[in-house]
Amino acid sequence: MLGAMRAINQYIHNWGWSIVILTVLLNMIFFPLRWRSSVMMKKAAAMQPRMKELQDEMRKLDKNDPRTLELQRKQLELMKEGNPLMGCLPLLLQMPFFMAVFAILTVSIEVRHAPFIVWLHDLSVPDPYWLLPIIMCVTMIAQTALTPTTADPMQKKISYIMPVVLTYFFFISAPAGLVLYWMVGNLVG
Repeated sequence: MLGAMRAINQYIHNWGWSIVILTVLLNMIFFPLRWRSSVMMKKAAAMQPRMKELQDEMRKLDKNDPRTLELQRKQLELMKEGNPLMGCLPLLLQMPFFMAVFAILTVSIEVRHAPFIVWLHDLSVPDPYWLLPIIMCVTMIAQTALTPTTADPMQKKISYIMPVVLTYFFFISAPAGLVLYWMVGNLVG
């Protein structure tokens, strides 16, 4: 990752813009996975009412009732159609890159005292005015609004609260370069 950022920075001469370009390139590489994930999440969301129906029917039956096995088989068939775990795959594949960028921006000497825009004079320390974390939080909320979810209202509320919680506990004190990486990833995603 550092080699890629150095190569980009040779032409750009600004570490902040190098992070932006690297993030866009990584997102282009991960686009097929994100697309597949989005399709699978839509399928899972569409199947949710039927799955709830089957669960309600199973609750009414006795455990020894032979119809329970048939309902369980139907549930498995529905789960095979749209695997809800596929929604997590792109995040899991991006984690090593996120960790590498985190390490680069907290340990690498190249980004120390590297300016980006007007108020950001060092990408290896937190944004002094919290502007990037706030913008990133807004992009995370927008991304949540665009992501298909199940019909469960409690889950929807939690999905809107999580960006605020992540921003407050993690991204406020994170290096500005890392927040920039995550924010651009949200915008491009």
